[in-house]
Amino acid sequence: MKKMKTILFVVITCFILVSLQSCKYDEGEEYKPQAPYYQFTSQDKLWFDFKLGDSLKFENANGRQQLYIIIEIIEEIKKGAGQAVFGFFGPGNPKYYYDGIKVEFKRLDTLNYNTIEFRRTLPRNADSSYPPAGKGEFQFGGFWENYTGGFVFDGISGNINVVAGQLALQNTSQLIVRGKTYRNIMVISPGQLNGSILGDRKPYINELYYDQKGGVVRMVSKSGEIWDRIP
Repeated sequence: MKKMKTILFVVITCFILVSLQSCKYDEGEEYKPQAPYYQFTSQDKLWFDFKLGDSLKFENANGRQQLYIIIEIIEEIKKGAGQAVFGFFGPGNPKYYYDGIKVEFKRLDTLNYNTIEFRRTLPRNADSSYPPAGKGEFQFGGFWENYTGGFVFDGISGNINVVAGQLALQNTSQLIVRGKTYRNIMVISPGQLNGSILGDRKPYINELYYDQKGGVVRMVSKSGEIWDRIP
């Protein structure tokens, strides 16, 4: 009898909790999550002004070329993350929301795939159970097949992760490539958040020069060979 009372108490308690959750908003009222929303700013969006079908062509001093085509753009706008779970009743509301975009490039001469990814999301080292208010952290990462960076899982997984401070405009520099001036260049090199090289890749590009409005504009190999973007 005592066991039955205990079971009945648990069932009634769960029912009340679910009822309170469902009655939090009046019928027809728009749901307004209390969880923080880390939303792309207008400044963020300048870093990934891409369109499907855009091409990036690079050439070295000997006239050899590499051609990359954008074949897919995946947007995650106001994506819920860190959902709380209410027992067997299923998932609750997300702990926070973030914006993200992933751009996939296909290199035509080797048919390998490369990605770059941006997010405005939970700051690194923040507790996802208690996400802080504010604008969150702007993150950049992805995977570039011929780049020597090791694979990391912190933030955006891949081999081109960078530290957040590099995305601050005061930390960028100007570069002229094939007569075109790029004003906000970030240099990506293996010393940043570096992990180990996975699989049987034999990468040779040691630096990627990424412009806020132009994307990758120069690649420099371990031997010093320069691959410049053709405007």
